[in-house]
Amino acid sequence: MKAEPLEFPRGVRYPTLDEIPGGAPSDAAARIVDAHITPVTTGYVRIDHQDAVGYSAVVEANVQPSDLWTVFQSLVRALLPDVAAPIVGAIDEEPLLGVYTSRDEALAALAPFADVLVHDGFLEFGCMFQLRGVTEEIFVPSAKFIRIWTNTPERAEAVLEAAGIPNVHDLRFIDEFPLVREAQPFADQTAGWFAVLEELRANFAELTPAEFEN
Repeated sequence: MKAEPLEFPRGVRYPTLDEIPGGAPSDAAARIVDAHITPVTTGYVRIDHQDAVGYSAVVEANVQPSDLWTVFQSLVRALLPDVAAPIVGAIDEEPLLGVYTSRDEALAALAPFADVLVHDGFLEFGCMFQLRGVTEEIFVPSAKFIRIWTNTPERAEAVLEAAGIPNVHDLRFIDEFPLVREAQPFADQTAGWFAVLEELRANFAELTPAEFEN
């Protein structure tokens, strides 16, 4: 199991030097050159947080776009209980949180939009469960890596390694570098993210609330 050069989603890329304000002689340009010299790869890192409230570790992973949705689903099923809430949002905006429903229904609400969620440079998504100060959450930011807050990091590691994603010391992530983000078309809309948010807002309104003691 080896790390591989990370493929970018369709809606996220490094800028060209012409797109960087001030042109080539800038820190941003130097970081882009560095990114090409030492490419970002697949892999994951685990950081334990003994004093954190709600979780004991954060695991972050770079996953190929073609595998991202499958790995996301596997992590949700491995880490979250039968009850979960779906999350969707756009970069730098307050995310929309669905009601707690069954874990499978939460995933099913997101599933019809999987391709655009994985590839649109503005969209973010995830699933979570919080109860009595304990947090389990799997979230995919707009830069399209996976961030996991968990109390069972070994389960997360097992899912990632089963998907061929190795532990990589000093793993780099593409949001460490300047990025150009591009909306992806959805349902004949030029800019997909706005249409997806509206569709998912309607989907979330139809979720069956879960009954559990909180």
